[in-house]
Amino acid sequence: MDVRMYDDPWPVTSRRASIIVPEMVQDQGSSSVSQDTTVSAENTQGPAHNQEQEAENYLSWLIEENSRALRDAADSTTRLRDEDDDENYINPGLKLSQWAKVMQGLSSDEAILTSRFVELCRLRSISAELDKGDTLVFIDYPEIKRRYSEQTDCYGIRYSSQKFRVHSEKLLATGSTKFAEMLNPTYQFRIQRRRKLTKSLPEGIKYVLDLTPPSEGDDLVFQMTQLSLTPGIIKWWAANDLHKVTSWLVTGHDDICSCGQRPIPGWGVPKEDGKGKAQAQNVSEEPILNNDSNNNTNNAGNDNEKDSTNSEKITPPTSHDLISKKMHGINRPYETPKYRNIPDYCPTRHRNNIIRLLMMIEGHDVMLDSANRVWTLVGLAKIFDCPSVVRDPVTQWIMYNENTRFIEVLPEEALQIGFALELAQVTQCAFRILVNELALKEASTSSGRDLNRVTIFGRRLGNLDDELHNIVQHAARALVERVSMIPEAFTSEFSLDCWMVEEWINLRKMESALAEEVSASCVVALESLRVLMTGIQTSIKHSFERLTVGDENSLSAFVSMDEDRATYVLPEDFESLEDIEQSLNLTQRLLCPFIYRQLGDVWNINVGESQWLSEATSGLSGPLMARARNGVEQVLYAKPFKASIPSWWVFLDHLGEPLSVKDPLVDLSALNRQIHAAILPYSSSWVRFDIEPSLNITRHMLLTLDNNELKFLPLWAGGCNDGTGGVFEAELPPASWGPNGPGPAYHTGNTIPSTSSVSGSLTHEFSTMKFKGSTVVGSLDAQDSISTVYAPGHVIADNVSIASESFDADGPENYQEARFVIPADHQDTGRAVDMMVESLHSDADTASVVTDMAATVSNNDSSGDEDVMNIDDPATQVIAQSDESDTESDATLEVWENIWP
Repeated sequence: MDVRMYDDPWPVTSRRASIIVPEMVQDQGSSSVSQDTTVSAENTQGPAHNQEQEAENYLSWLIEENSRALRDAADSTTRLRDEDDDENYINPGLKLSQWAKVMQGLSSDEAILTSRFVELCRLRSISAELDKGDTLVFIDYPEIKRRYSEQTDCYGIRYSSQKFRVHSEKLLATGSTKFAEMLNPTYQFRIQRRRKLTKSLPEGIKYVLDLTPPSEGDDLVFQMTQLSLTPGIIKWWAANDLHKVTSWLVTGHDDICSCGQRPIPGWGVPKEDGKGKAQAQNVSEEPILNNDSNNNTNNAGNDNEKDSTNSEKITPPTSHDLISKKMHGINRPYETPKYRNIPDYCPTRHRNNIIRLLMMIEGHDVMLDSANRVWTLVGLAKIFDCPSVVRDPVTQWIMYNENTRFIEVLPEEALQIGFALELAQVTQCAFRILVNELALKEASTSSGRDLNRVTIFGRRLGNLDDELHNIVQHAARALVERVSMIPEAFTSEFSLDCWMVEEWINLRKMESALAEEVSASCVVALESLRVLMTGIQTSIKHSFERLTVGDENSLSAFVSMDEDRATYVLPEDFESLEDIEQSLNLTQRLLCPFIYRQLGDVWNINVGESQWLSEATSGLSGPLMARARNGVEQVLYAKPFKASIPSWWVFLDHLGEPLSVKDPLVDLSALNRQIHAAILPYSSSWVRFDIEPSLNITRHMLLTLDNNELKFLPLWAGGCNDGTGGVFEAELPPASWGPNGPGPAYHTGNTIPSTSSVSGSLTHEFSTMKFKGSTVVGSLDAQDSISTVYAPGHVIADNVSIASESFDADGPENYQEARFVIPADHQDTGRAVDMMVESLHSDADTASVVTDMAATVSNNDSSGDEDVMNIDDPATQVIAQSDESDTESDATLEVWENIWP
């Protein structure tokens, strides 16, 4: 039987390949005794064991054997493809990726642990896997001289510096400006000189990259900020038990781990632990496909794995558990294993994920088995400006089944990932949650809880940068403004008029017909009718106000929601949803779905289930309805000719006798149906039609934002934010009105008519008339760059002066005339210039007076006497500026050019 190898980075459930996975079987009360239970088909002799000084040789041998096994697997698979044309030339179980195993439900602890061990082997022997390309990459690891056992992986192995190859064209294909900068000659000369490769590059190498993170400076601070894990990311390993997320995605260990599972013989057990150095055992030769041997060795490994796995198993807390812990001062909802308390930033994690990012660029699979790995890869993709590399794998990770709860529990982190990778669904869902939570805070009127630390519902808040916080804040305030107007729609005396309810419109017609008469019977009937109308409006108001207290039918839903909240709320922050709802004000309750869900029951279209109709029938159909009808009957009996007037037909029953008044005067059943249809936008506003994923554990919030709130999102996320800031400004006035001043504020005003729309005979008259508005001669219209100077079809180029083009067309004399156009009245300096201009057209006496005034100002300036004239007068200021001019005309033109160049 031929042995079919596989070329996939993930191992199979049963160890049938030549991957060597060290096992560790420990006896209580004695030193650890190691046993390598996985065999190699191509190596029958292992390293020399039982010698402590050869432990490092064993480590090198172990990595080399696994690296060679992966290379041989790829070569063997390629050869088998050529020899066998059958599509099933290889056992399907031997060629499965991580996602294939997840989809097929292969989630045994053995398969997961074996896959992670192979991942570590690939990482340590990356030079064997990435051995082709024209770019040589260096990544140096920090030197650990003390307590090195705390800087190892799960198997007790330290990390060492790496050197491998990648393809420059693949780096550039990512569109990264960072990689493009690194491949330029300036950077290459500096790096090659630092690495002493300026004279002798290895064969086939064109470029050299040093991707070792900086050791100091602002760049290090920036990268640490981008890659530091949040508390929620660190704790997401518990989602396996809390949210039933598959272990493949969330339970992976950190690159530096002290879990102590299956340490490498002779290497992984430090002396200070009191266990002594583990001694390596000989590797025995067994057939690869010997199921009995594999089962025996796997059982030995499973016993140890089971002990390690059970140590981190947690029981999802219930709401009662959290309340009990809160009463006893316990703030830990579950016990966290020590090795799960990882630092927010780790230099080794930083370097390892740089290697993983380059593996993904080269087209190799990378195992995304934890939130901290996903978060770090996203941060590195931002740093290296290549988000497209990780976009699809991260999307698949977040959107897989129950792992979508990552968005609901950690919306800040989800929003940052969504923006970094431009994931529309993730961004929208996280945005909805954050906006709703902040709106609840903005609408708060009590200070019973510190809402800067936790939300109304107890979730610990994360951090957002200024840009993201800005759009969330704008949307939250828009949401608060929208829901704040809802009570007015139900409690206003004109609510039924706004809803345009047909039965109510008939009542208004009746009121109008009775109001036209002045007889005593009409006055009585009108009064009775208005009392009935007031009663109808009051019943609607009271029905809405009773909804704000809460509904007993919601208690069962509250219990279910509390169980969901218990999976991510700490005991000290937990309160029952019923208590929280009772403490909310009206606006905050409108930010939750409970009121809207009850609105449909109050005005249920089913007559037998309508709460309002049952109350209205007992209240309004009694004396109020009878008195109003009797008043109308008295009017018609006294004046039967009214029945022939069309405006009075609204009172009559057209199916009965000619003078029969409708009974009842108002059809309450029809009114109920019409109100139900009118409030449908409110009663159905809590239903989530377009939210995917469904966000089930945050169903205690509204989340149904409208376009006015979603517009703050970028265009790729379904919003209107194009980066210009227009979504944060008020809507512009119609484009037919031009601006009366420079930006950034937009002021509505009238524009001086352009010369193209005025006949030539009126040019002089317009130059002497005063117009309020803009004095800009050639202004551009807000629509399609159309000039207001020329015809609407004449577009002005950006590099052409509008003023010069206009005056060239009209003649040079018009230019001189336009310099004296009267400015707007609201411009003080303009009035001063106006006086100067008018003085030029006045008689000789007036001109001489102005000249004398200018001379007086000149003399006063030279003598230092400032009391001769009022220096605060704008006209005096302008005249004083022209004391050195030869003529009044030259002085005026100079002043005009200084003010309006």
